Amino acid sequence: MTTIVPYISAAKIATLSTTVIRNFTTEDWAAFNTDQIIALTSAQAGAITSTGLSALNSTQIRAFQIEDLKALTTNALQGFTSAQIDAITSDQIAQLTTGQIASLSADQLDGVGTAEIAALGSAQIGVLTSVQVASLSTAQIAAIETGDLRAMSTAAIRVLDSAQLDALTSDQLQALTSGQLNALTTGQLAGLSTTDLNALTSDQFSKLSTAQVAALTTNQINRLTTDDLNALGSAQMAALSSEQVGALSTAQIAVMETGDLRALTTSSLKGFTSAQIDAITSDQIAQLT
Repeated sequence: MTTIVPYISAAKIATLSTTVIRNFTTEDWAAFNTDQIIALTSAQAGAITSTGLSALNSTQIRAFQIEDLKALTTNALQGFTSAQIDAITSDQIAQLTTGQIASLSADQLDGVGTAEIAALGSAQIGVLTSVQVASLSTAQIAAIETGDLRAMSTAAIRVLDSAQLDALTSDQLQALTSGQLNALTTGQLAGLSTTDLNALTSDQFSKLSTAQVAALTTNQINRLTTDDLNALGSAQMAALSSEQVGALSTAQIAVMETGDLRALTTSSLKGFTSAQIDAITSDQIAQLT
């Protein structure tokens, strides 16, 4: 079947009714040139069906004006393949509505490049669902701007797997809000590398729940910096097990605040070795109950 689209001027395209636009076939859309795409009005763009969008090539997609792209319905967007999504530029994706972003499937998100991920704003990152976030590659996770990462929902944070968490940079980890940190499961926290754990600030450590502190591995405990260890409050210290206490280095014990030492339970104190006991200073001993 022959299409008449190549014979319609761009100026004429702009005058076509939404009904005509809606009824264009895939052959018609495949024949659109960039000038014709540019000539589309927002109302016309809103009338394009998912079938119509599926026929567009990368050049045609990049020719869409921002307002026209924003006018595409979420149902129509389902017609885009991951390869077509990959054709959307950083400038274009940065202007997609939150509704459009939230409607993208996991397969479609696979086509979003790291430059385009970095272009997403806080509002857009904030509407990503757990399913969408779980599908992001480690490269995509690492590309999220630190300020935008803070907008990610706690539900989405909770689905990050060990590889995704490990992909977070120090700046990203330090940008996490207390709510996001508290949303991490004990399994997620225990799975953090010591490097990632030490990237957290002392203020962030002070906000960890007692359950999260109790879930830290002995290796993680042994690698805590002095500032991080002293940032833990009495309730958090009381949550440490004898195994965790036994993992503390003599250097860590020597600099522990006396209030934190006093907070250790009698059960956890049983984890102390003779070397650790020898590391306790006279000032610390004087303050113990």
